[in-house]
Amino acid sequence: MVWEVNLDEDTQIVVVRFEGVVTGADLQEAAVARIAFGKEVDVDTFIIDAAEMIAPKSTIMDVLDLPKEVYDENEMSRSSLIAVIRPRNPASVWIAEFYENASILRGWRVRSFDDRKAALFWLQNYGERSEYS
Repeated sequence: MVWEVNLDEDTQIVVVRFEGVVTGADLQEAAVARIAFGKEVDVDTFIIDAAEMIAPKSTIMDVLDLPKEVYDENEMSRSSLIAVIRPRNPASVWIAEFYENASILRGWRVRSFDDRKAALFWLQNYGERSEYS
């Protein structure tokens, strides 16, 4: 499996971490698992750690389906916050920005970052950021 979902006990944030080459099915399965786990632990704040992800362009339609269909079908809360840590692989950075834009256009609160520290800061201070008020 190229992904895993767990709860960061210190921050009470659900983290899905990817490593290696992902397929569209991997992305969708991880999203469903992330949403279900968030409900199980009563958390709607997420980090998608894609730092070690390799994202082929062939996944583009599956990425689009996440905010377009998968989130509603799995009843993800509209109050959810999702921070994405961008892939380090230069050829894969597109996925974080495409996902962020597709999600925002559909009303989801998503932002991408270069590192975990910036992602955590945004998640923990979301209400104080005027650009999202």
